[in-house]
Amino acid sequence: MARPLRTQWRMRTVVRRRHRTWVAAMTCATVGWGVWWLTVVLNRFAPEWTPSLTVTHTVAGGFALVGFLLAVFTIRARLIWVLLAAVPMFANGSLLLLPLVIDGTSEVPAGEE
Repeated sequence: MARPLRTQWRMRTVVRRRHRTWVAAMTCATVGWGVWWLTVVLNRFAPEWTPSLTVTHTVAGGFALVGFLLAVFTIRARLIWVLLAAVPMFANGSLLLLPLVIDGTSEVPAGEE
């Protein structure tokens, strides 16, 4: 911007819609991962209060699905927005796929009882 016009330039203080959508997608991923980590901590320190994995997956999966859709909606035609949208897409996508990873690993291996 030319120096004489700097004094007339107005600072934009309104947050753009895409940025709010990106933040909402990351918030959904954070809450979903928080549900999983709360289940892990409760399983370790208060097993009687631990919810089942089905309940944990349902609650966390709901947040992850909403967050993933918001992340897809955030993508724009610019490369930087594709890269920025990849972060919540990965966080929410890995949250959606987590039950497939831990499906058969909930049992204690032999000899570690």
